[in-house]
Amino acid sequence: PAPYGSEKYASDIWTYAYENLGTNGDFDFNDVVIRETINANGSETKAELMAAGCNYKTELIFSYKGYDQTICEVHEAFGLKANDEGLYSMVNTEANGIRKNPVDLGVFDTNFGYFKIKVYLPDGEIKTYSHYDKVGENGDVPTALIISGNWQWPLEKTNVFEAYPLIGKWAKDRDDTGHWFTQPKPGSV
Repeated sequence: PAPYGSEKYASDIWTYAYENLGTNGDFDFNDVVIRETINANGSETKAELMAAGCNYKTELIFSYKGYDQTICEVHEAFGLKANDEGLYSMVNTEANGIRKNPVDLGVFDTNFGYFKIKVYLPDGEIKTYSHYDKVGENGDVPTALIISGNWQWPLEKTNVFEAYPLIGKWAKDRDDTGHWFTQPKPGSV
């Protein structure tokens, strides 16, 4: 299915932004950021890994017709290794200044597939999220956002509601978005 708002904000470029801890997260939606460029007929997408704003081992998966294919561990795709405690440095979130170029992930058939992440927590728990998943007591907390265009994700520990003040209005009424995703608070993304 097309991302929310695709009929209203048609674009050949989409940004997928994941939060890796569900309701325990900081809601900066920079834990895994992927940018996709869709080809002219809309059947394939070129994907690039843009950021890894998490410390835990996190795999990017492409689910195609019910089968999951692990694409990469997101930090290792940027050329990083885990430290002695098994934790990784963050990339392209300004948390520690590590800046890396986007990583070309290849081309995927988006007519029948979608991306998701698998997070390995220190206590042994493994969480898997896609942009379809909602968590929380009422099942109303998103685990990912899909945004039209070259979206700028929030800096580490900057809640998306702080970075994009109009997102609350969009959450209440998607027909009256005010293009929230194009109006970040200065210094927050």
